[in-house]
Amino acid sequence: MAGNNYPGPPAGPVEYYFPFEQKGPEANTFEIALVLGGTGSAGTYTAGVLDFLIEALDAWARAKQEDDKARPTVPPHRVVLRVITGTSGGGVNAILAGRALNFSYPPASMTADEATRAKNPFFDLWVNSIDVEGLLATTDLNGATIPSLVCGNALDAAAKKGLDFTGGPPPYRDYLVNPLPLTVTLTNLAGIPYKMDFTGASGRSEYFIDHADFMRLAVEFTRVVKPPPYLIPPDALAVTPATMPGDWSNLQQYALGTAAFPAGFPPRKISRSAENYRYRYYTWVDEPQTATARDGFNYQQAGEAHSDWLTPDWSCVIPPDADATSYKFFALDGGCTDNEPVELARTWLAGLHARNPRDGINANRAVILVDPFAEQPPAAKTPGPNPGLLALLFPIVDTLVQANRYATADLSLFVNPNVYSRYLVTPNRPDPDAANRVGPALAGGDAITGARLGAFMGFMSKDFRAHDFMLGRRNCQAFLKWWFTVPANNKVFGTPKPKPVPRTDGRPANLELPIIPLYGSAALEQPLPDWPAGKFDPQSISDAIKNRLDAMLKVAESELPINAFKRWLLSFANRPAEDFIVNYAINAIDKELKREPKL
Repeated sequence: MAGNNYPGPPAGPVEYYFPFEQKGPEANTFEIALVLGGTGSAGTYTAGVLDFLIEALDAWARAKQEDDKARPTVPPHRVVLRVITGTSGGGVNAILAGRALNFSYPPASMTADEATRAKNPFFDLWVNSIDVEGLLATTDLNGATIPSLVCGNALDAAAKKGLDFTGGPPPYRDYLVNPLPLTVTLTNLAGIPYKMDFTGASGRSEYFIDHADFMRLAVEFTRVVKPPPYLIPPDALAVTPATMPGDWSNLQQYALGTAAFPAGFPPRKISRSAENYRYRYYTWVDEPQTATARDGFNYQQAGEAHSDWLTPDWSCVIPPDADATSYKFFALDGGCTDNEPVELARTWLAGLHARNPRDGINANRAVILVDPFAEQPPAAKTPGPNPGLLALLFPIVDTLVQANRYATADLSLFVNPNVYSRYLVTPNRPDPDAANRVGPALAGGDAITGARLGAFMGFMSKDFRAHDFMLGRRNCQAFLKWWFTVPANNKVFGTPKPKPVPRTDGRPANLELPIIPLYGSAALEQPLPDWPAGKFDPQSISDAIKNRLDAMLKVAESELPINAFKRWLLSFANRPAEDFIVNYAINAIDKELKREPKL
């Protein structure tokens, strides 16, 4: 039991638990942090990227093991995966990766048959297990309330299937730390209240409520070279290896919570220890000071950074008769408050007050952001008449996604060719309507199907999801060949060094060397998937939409405080409205299908 006197800040400064500056990687080691941005159905693309990345790292590790130690031909340096952070579908993929890395399984390449692909946890979850048919079921409408626009039971089944995945014994993976930190963001509907006391005549306190929440996990493995030389934060939940007794189903609430798309998917009840919130901190920087150099010129000297604990107002968090080890709240999609958790990854690599080396020679750590939506924004439009509620639904969702992606400074670093500590993976492919054009003509959300219809279009067709998954694999291979590179004189490389990969896309040759060289199956060219035009007819789901809507209206009618006769009359009035909503939904889908390039 806990009440108003629940323990305050931890015993010790922030630096004791969260180093201000992490010690550098070991010699000939390059550390990476994966940031898996918010996705919706575009999580299928991110799953394809992860599938190929793991295949490439496994193949390289195997090649190093089999290499001639007397006369090595395989680059011996290491790439170490230090942390994965994720939001929404990216958070689902982060947790799924923690499960999958405990096992071996076949890559889901375009040349593999369906039976082989079904054994791949990423392909099976995103391509096979989540479809509009299940999302329009009515099995969740047996109670007294409407949980969400689509059926959450289908998501429950898919999440359970992913977290129950088992494969063969894991291969030698020298790129893992043990345990592997995973962080998924959550939007806490209740929020954590903090109280700041002000001095002065009023003697009043100022409150603020933080809804941007996250959950840290520390996933253990049974076959890893050695544990990391870094502290695991005290607020991280230890997760036993998937190959040992342990209830991985408890992680389902975090996977579904980070992806609980507002209104579309049901909010999820999260249960965690209130102790986690004792380890939240804030950082501030002193005002820059003016200094004078020897030559007499003045310059701005950066201010010193500081960090201190944030202490919740426990009286508002934990009722007097509640158990502090089981703090509960409802969570929505983490993308509502942090759609690109770059800082949670970057500070894990560098430390709270430090930064990773950015120049090409000394770079030894990097944040890799996988963002399916990094396309050029549309041109501004002149506002028309006041829009209705339905017309505002998707623009509101899009506004939340855009506003919580990343700061302008973050974006500029990811696309700056002179910065070697940040890299971006985003969809790109030739425009299917202009087959003779050289190079990628479509980028970001324009290059995948899952970004359309407010990031729900991918759920409409397995062909859509298969395209996005395979494009993720192809783009990841191109990224490792030509973009995830550093100059040849980078200090990470040993002997022999990787070889530059000749370009086949018409661009100038890259003189830099790949950090992750490709071996085995990962060296085979990943084909460009065909654009899945004409694979889905929105009329095919009109009956399913009508059935779900009808079931939702019956639940809503049963909630109204009116007599049976008036409720019966209202049911007749609902029929025209029902037809209007069904037609509106079909027309909205059809409009998205007809966008260029047409689906």
